[in-house]
Formats: sequence, C-alpha cells, structure tokens
Amino acid sequence: MMFFSASPCRFCLIAFAALVSAGTAMAQSEAERAEKWFRTLAIEAAEGFKSRSFKMNFTMEIVEKADPSEIAAIRAKVANLPAHPDRARLQRLEHLQKYGPAKYEQTLWFRRGDMRLNRSGELSVSGSEYVDTVSYGEVGWKMTPQTLFVVPTGAKAKPGHNVQMVTNSALYEVKNFFGAGLGGVKDLPAETSFEMLGSDRWRVAIPMTVGDKPRLLEIRGTWDSGQGRGRLVESDLSSVGSGAMVLYHVAADAWSEFHGVELATVVTATQIANAGLASDARIYKLLSSEPTSDQEFESVAAVPAIDAVDPSRGPVTFTMVENLAGSEPNYTLKDPRTGDLTTLSYSQTPIGSARQSYRIAGWICAGGIVLVLGVLRVRNRS
Repeated sequence: MMFFSASPCRFCLIAFAALVSAGTAMAQSEAERAEKWFRTLAIEAAEGFKSRSFKMNFTMEIVEKADPSEIAAIRAKVANLPAHPDRARLQRLEHLQKYGPAKYEQTLWFRRGDMRLNRSGELSVSGSEYVDTVSYGEVGWKMTPQTLFVVPTGAKAKPGHNVQMVTNSALYEVKNFFGAGLGGVKDLPAETSFEMLGSDRWRVAIPMTVGDKPRLLEIRGTWDSGQGRGRLVESDLSSVGSGAMVLYHVAADAWSEFHGVELATVVTATQIANAGLASDARIYKLLSSEPTSDQEFESVAAVPAIDAVDPSRGPVTFTMVENLAGSEPNYTLKDPRTGDLTTLSYSQTPIGSARQSYRIAGWICAGGIVLVLGVLRVRNRS
C-alpha cells in the first residue's frame, strides 16, 4: 500500500515540475521576444530610421510659467553683459510673459535621412510667420516669407545656417511618437538591461553619456504577446551616483496604427528643475501621418526659384536669395514694384567691397614693408 500510495504523489510532483519548467521556458521565450522587438525598434531609431519614408504633421506647445522674480533676477544678472549666456533665457521668459505659451505647427517630410521641415506659428527668434528648412545631400536651404538661403550641409555648414541641426532636432521630436524615450537612444551598449515585469510589462535601463556626464535612460512599456509588439509609454533620463534625480521625463499616450507600427499621438516631454519640479513641458500632438514617395519628396525638397510656386507653400513671397553654397556668396534681389532681378557677387556688396579695399590696402602695406626692409638691408651692407 505504501508503494501504490507514493507513486501518484511522485507522479504529481513530476507533473508539477514539468508545468513549472514549461511555464518558465514560456516566460523566458516571451521575454526574449519582447527584448528582440524593443532592440530592433531602438536600433532603427538610433540609426535615424534610414529605411523609412514618411510625412508627419504635428503641433508643439511649450508650457512654461514666467516667474516675475526669476525675470527680475536674470535682468540684474545680465545687466551690461550683452554676451551673457542667460540672455537667451531672459528673452524667452520675457516673451512668455508678454505673449503666453508658444505654439508651433510642424510638418516633416522624411526620406531615408533626408528631410524637409515646415514650421509655422509665432516665431520670436526669426520674426517670420514660418521657416522651412531642407537638408538634402550636400546642399540645403532655408526659406522665410522674405528670404531664401541656399547653404552647404555637413562639415561645410555655415554658422547660423546649419540646416541639419534644425532637421535633426525635429527628427528627435518625431522619434518620440514611435515611443517615449526613443529620441534619446544613441545606441544600446553592452550594459543595457531588459527586464519583464509580469507578462505584459517591461523595463529597460540604458547607460549613456550626455555631454561629458554619465546618465541613465530608463524606458518602461507594455507588451502584447498576441501581436508580438509593445509600446514605449514613458521614460526618465536621470543623473547617476549620489543624489541621482530625474532630469527629463517623456510620456506617450493615445496610440494609433501606422503601417505595421503604433504611434503615440500625444507626447509630453518635461524638463525637471533642480528642486525636482517641472520647469517646462512640451506637448506634442500628432495630427496626421502617412508614407511619402520619392516623387513627393523630390518635389518638396527642390530649391524653389524666386518666381516659383512651392509645392507646400504655394507662390513664394521671398524677394532675396542668399546663396552661400559656392566658393563666394552671391545674392539675387527682386524689385517688388517692377519684378526686375539683380544678381550681385559678394565683392559687389558694401561689406564685400569694403573688405576687398582692406585686402588691397593690406597688400600695398605689405609690399611697402618688404620694400623698406630691402632698403635697410642694402644700407646695412654698404
């Protein structure tokens, strides 16, 4: 009887162990699937979505409060110091105090790394109702209602006209529609850790360096085993070490389908002040998203002529073209009354002409110095 009664118990234990082992294996397999999905998306974002082409229209609202005491303190701090770095913040706070939160509408055409960004709304820095920026190959351009700038890209970019910096900033914002925190992912180092929190949630920790300071990016998300994909719903960028704190928080919500992936349609990015309070937040709302063709991108990225119709803006209104892409700048001016066009080289402009005069004077001066030295040398020999 002892033998027969023990056998069923032993069988139950073996069956239970098998079930536990199978469940553990399934959990491990699901964790591996979730991690593989995350890594694929994160690496694609870090590499700049080089295989994707799309058009996205979205708004950005900067939600920030202008503290009168801070404005007064910065005014006193930067008084008589025109180059003080806090002047930019002072201008932003004064503008916020006067006009309220800034809100822009942006459209990004993206084709495998090349971009056109249309930005409309109240732009305090440029003073224009819109600024459109294109980075495409070795030559880019920037258009306002008044002026078109044709500029080199990459290493030859001119100060104040780095179009790739502008478009890459917009791409950073767009990446967060694909998932909270993706804009901050540069790579996935070996120390990256992925952890499942139950069957449908996960967390990943990515160590990184921002500037010269160590940081930790933690992204938290959900997992749908049936669809084999998840969502990146929030992220925190934190300092590291003693007194570590969250510096930047991103939350993504209200998801929609977009050609095999899901996009968040509302993203809130919050910068945290030293006291642990939100210093400002940017709310992004995705209005529309669609694929873009090579034909459409080539059309919107082409440099507009001074009397042309832009595919996005309609008839252009700028009356000056400043071409900085050649060996020497040149300018085309349109007389708004007659429509006549005038083209000037840099040396024909007042500044260029003055510099040319200085250069000639310098050559003459240098020649005079050489002549005097020659005379003195002859006298010394005699």
